[in-house]
Amino acid sequence: MAQTLTGFKGVVDEAGEARRFTMLAPPVVAGPSDLAPSSTGTRTIRLAAGAAMAAGVRYSETVTQDVVLPANTSGQPRFDIVGLRFTWGATPSVTTFSKQGTAAASPSSPAPTRTQGVVYEMVLALVYVRSGVTTIAAGDVYDTRVWGGVGGPYRANQATNLARVDIPLGAEILVGTSLYQVVTQNTAAATIGYTVVDPQTTAWKAFVPNLRNSSGQLITATTFWKDGRYRIANGMCRFKVRLGLYGTIGGWTNPDGVPYTMDLPVKVGAQLTDQWADATVMYPSWPSVHGKMLLRSGSDRGQIHVVANTNDVRIRVMNGRPELVTVDGSYLI
Repeated sequence: MAQTLTGFKGVVDEAGEARRFTMLAPPVVAGPSDLAPSSTGTRTIRLAAGAAMAAGVRYSETVTQDVVLPANTSGQPRFDIVGLRFTWGATPSVTTFSKQGTAAASPSSPAPTRTQGVVYEMVLALVYVRSGVTTIAAGDVYDTRVWGGVGGPYRANQATNLARVDIPLGAEILVGTSLYQVVTQNTAAATIGYTVVDPQTTAWKAFVPNLRNSSGQLITATTFWKDGRYRIANGMCRFKVRLGLYGTIGGWTNPDGVPYTMDLPVKVGAQLTDQWADATVMYPSWPSVHGKMLLRSGSDRGQIHVVANTNDVRIRVMNGRPELVTVDGSYLI
């Protein structure tokens, strides 16, 4: 076993403090306008004035700075990165930099250097350099700056190319009205992976809550009213369903003891134990009775259960045909 400790009394060095600051405060710019990248001139990326901090070092610049990218005559596109290089040691400095990628039909961006306390490269822009161009199109400059993150999500301007952002696992990034979460982190490759956890933050989306019998066959009715709404936020799917079946029913062939199922908007998380959602069921000859929907780990369908009768609290699988079903539940995805 090997331990590395930073923060106790004794020798304090730059590398240890830089690593400690990075855990406390991942690299960010001060705000949405600080060091914003844009294209100008001949293969030139202009960084606006502004401030940033990386590995405990705060940087501020009062004028714009231009970074010229090398020409690309390869016949194929490449990705370059542009940003700030923090250098420690006898002559500490913060300078702008660019790093050229390898041209290819489907190019990848070059990895930045990230050794806190020695050299740390903070990526502010990912640039798609087409072969033979002299001017970089605005749409080929991907803004990779992040800001905020204190008591809430980090913020960014785009979500297409954020793999070079250096923020920890579990961190959230808000881009417009879409919320993303960092789900993988590869320190050696200096990349992160992220996924959307709330595509519209406040909006409910529609889905079709189809009912199925034990064979997976769709239940049909002369009049079948199906209304499903769901919302995904912070890895949780919240859903509401209202079903009404009237007239001639088709596919209602389940034997006793075999549950009917209802299609869910997204799969239940496979890493989770079974969960229950609240439901109410109304039969032609019964009033509204209490029910539950079993949400099994990894399943894309819920199983409908109801009380045995109006005077009972025990539940069993639903095997009689209802007229109305409502479900209000949530589960981790």
